[in-house]
Amino acid sequence: MKSVGEVKQKLKQAKFRHVKKRILAKFGKGEVSHEEIELFKRQLYAIFDSPPHIVAQEFPDVAALMWVLEEESDADLMVEATLVGTLDGVMLWADSQDKAAHARHLLDSLAQGPQGSPPKKAWWRLFT
Repeated sequence: MKSVGEVKQKLKQAKFRHVKKRILAKFGKGEVSHEEIELFKRQLYAIFDSPPHIVAQEFPDVAALMWVLEEESDADLMVEATLVGTLDGVMLWADSQDKAAHARHLLDSLAQGPQGSPPKKAWWRLFT
């Protein structure tokens, strides 16, 4: 499997090749102002910032490399993580089951408030 850096380099090369090919197809090797070429180049590079389905229509190989990079960045977010629960729509994670249980206990004690009154809301029970 290629490293993230190698995939980024391949993505950069693919974008460059596509832009170069389109510039040569549009302008050829004739006399064209540098400003026209730069404007066209910026328009082409703007396509790469479009939603994935737009990029895939024009440049499927670039879209595939972008997808690989996106998958790689998502993979490191929650490796072997345990869901503690949600708090006001925010998902809380812990490194292990023990740490998740400890976090739930701490948050339950905070939710009870003064003098051991019953919790206002079972905030974490949605996923357990």
